[in-house]
Amino acid sequence: MNKYLISLAIVLLFGCNSKVVSYVNSKSNFKSFATYRMVNPKVDKSQLADDSNLVFQTIKSAISEEMSKRSYKPSAVSPNLTLRYELASATRVQTNAVRDPFNPFSQFTSNTIHEAVLLLELYDINKKLIWQGSYDLRQERREKRMTKVIDNAVAKIFTSYPYKANDHRPDPSLMEFKKKK
Repeated sequence: MNKYLISLAIVLLFGCNSKVVSYVNSKSNFKSFATYRMVNPKVDKSQLADDSNLVFQTIKSAISEEMSKRSYKPSAVSPNLTLRYELASATRVQTNAVRDPFNPFSQFTSNTIHEAVLLLELYDINKKLIWQGSYDLRQERREKRMTKVIDNAVAKIFTSYPYKANDHRPDPSLMEFKKKK
């Protein structure tokens, strides 16, 4: 678990390009997976503000849509897979010195930069990692609507998980990103 948090921190600190960072355990028996449950162990829903609750509901809805495209069924009782999702965010201040050769005093400008990464992981019933995908949400900074940002991010992450329920063969049609309207 710690190695995943370290890789997530590296992505946050050093950024990444618009590609999804993913891992697939090719030794997994994809043919045996048909049901899933969703968890986010770091979220205490009673402590969330309405806006935050909406963000997590949007993430869950987008994940459900992608799992449905792959014919997986949600199950509260004995699911084959556990899908864990996490939204990691950080804020940093970037300070730049503005030098004027005619002014002996330096001037400084600063910008507050908000960064966030969406992480999705699938575990089997033995708690073995089957798949992991993450996406740097800064890639969507031009989009103003939060729901569209999340929908697109989840869809992009899922392009790295091309397996349908009860099938061990990757489906090439699931590897294509279709932008949400």
